[in-house]
Amino acid sequence: MEEEKKTIKRGMLIFYCFVLLHAIGVIKLNVNIFQTFHEKYYDFKIKNVKKLHLSNDKKMGNIEGNINNYGHAVENDEYIFYLKDNLWLYRSDKEFKNGKTLVRQGSGNGICHLNIIGDYLLYMQGDNLIRRKIDGSEVSKVPMMDFTIDPHVIGDWIYFIKVSKNNSGICKMTINGENFKKISNVETYDMALYNGKIYYSFEYDKTRYLNCMDLDGNNKKVIVNVQTRDMIIEDNYIYYVDEKDYKLYKLNLKNKYIQLLVDEKVSKFCKNDIWIYYSKYGKQPLDEGEGLYKIDENGIDMKKINDDRDVENLSVIGKWIMYMSSEDREYPTLKRISKNDEIIPMN
Repeated sequence: MEEEKKTIKRGMLIFYCFVLLHAIGVIKLNVNIFQTFHEKYYDFKIKNVKKLHLSNDKKMGNIEGNINNYGHAVENDEYIFYLKDNLWLYRSDKEFKNGKTLVRQGSGNGICHLNIIGDYLLYMQGDNLIRRKIDGSEVSKVPMMDFTIDPHVIGDWIYFIKVSKNNSGICKMTINGENFKKISNVETYDMALYNGKIYYSFEYDKTRYLNCMDLDGNNKKVIVNVQTRDMIIEDNYIYYVDEKDYKLYKLNLKNKYIQLLVDEKVSKFCKNDIWIYYSKYGKQPLDEGEGLYKIDENGIDMKKINDDRDVENLSVIGKWIMYMSSEDREYPTLKRISKNDEIIPMN
């Protein structure tokens, strides 16, 4: 009798395991079907997109520090392009004169992540990649497949982090929306491009990683076990905010030595020549962008520039640093600061 009960229990266990495995298979099948449908629908949406070929050059459409700060400004040899309030797009000469409004809107989807490739200005607006000829004679849009962060444009290709439920990762596609390919499956929230490599950081199984790979997703390797935010790579050094303590560090890519630069919580930063400009977290959890400071790339000669609040959208343009900030809790306004720390409002 006892042996019969054991046999029945074993049979029930096998049955439940079979049901569970079947259910998992059905779920995976449904996910794959949905993903296939999603991709087919995206192919349909880009069917009538005008095909552009902009450049075979490997030059990036904006610098890394500007991309980290949502790409509110970019320049080429002749013009500066910049945003006000995420809604207005301006063009000026290199001295901020002879200005022209390219986009003026009172509401709607904001503009961010400005890039320049050849004669085209590219930027994100809502769920679309906008391609605008610099002279304003032509505008077209390319729908993006999912929510996109950190877009990097090189020639005819755009590399970006796709954020979607159960399917996040680093992807690439052409500026026409074609040849979409997911090149990393890990959930990533920081990436940078340097010398033909993608550097990306993430946390997996409670371990932090900074990895790199080729632009096609091959040759993945671990550099160090840190999790970065807003990394900027120059001359074999990575400048980054550590996600663990929010302090600013510098990593030597040759010997993997890590140096602390700012021993306070850093909200945002950019780098211009030897100088790093940054804002700090305030005393309250949501107080970001407290004050504007600068320090040299070796962590010395720190200087406080002002006591502004809500410092954000730092952008390096030639000899200038552009940024948004507020004074005495007023509405944030656009300003620029010279290398001599002269602040000029841009009303």
